[in-house]
Amino acid sequence: MNKIELHHVTKTYGNQTVLNDVTATIQGSFGLLGPNGAEKTTLMRVLTNLVRQDEGDILLEGKSTHSHIGYLPQHFTLYRNVTVFECLHHLAILKGSTKDKVKQEIEIILSEVNLTEQRNQKIKKLSGGMLRRVGIAQAMLNSPDFLIVDEPTVGLDIEE
Repeated sequence: MNKIELHHVTKTYGNQTVLNDVTATIQGSFGLLGPNGAEKTTLMRVLTNLVRQDEGDILLEGKSTHSHIGYLPQHFTLYRNVTVFECLHHLAILKGSTKDKVKQEIEIILSEVNLTEQRNQKIKKLSGGMLRRVGIAQAMLNSPDFLIVDEPTVGLDIEE
């Protein structure tokens, strides 16, 4: 099972410490609960290497690499004038998918997030819940070892 280890992780902005000596081991599904301003998003951004910690180490499967992470931020925006498929295809190539496998991978993911019928629809025509599912789909591209989602159910219908 995939494992993330945090060893004495600290992050400061100016003179304010927002993560202070965080040490934890995360395996399987894991949720962060806390009030607004508790720096949950900062921790996720540090885990995905979007923000660099000031001190400490983060190990993914025992390595200090941040490859093979799928990330869906709380506020996710997309290319509005392209189709769902075109958007995912572009993002898959940016993430290193090979051209011979990318179409099949996207079709599978679209099915998993219940967006097959919207594959040729422009992003700007999607509902908020559908946009969230496209965000989930992009996080799943390239079969990441770790999937980190910030506020994963925001905007989703209960059935989804």
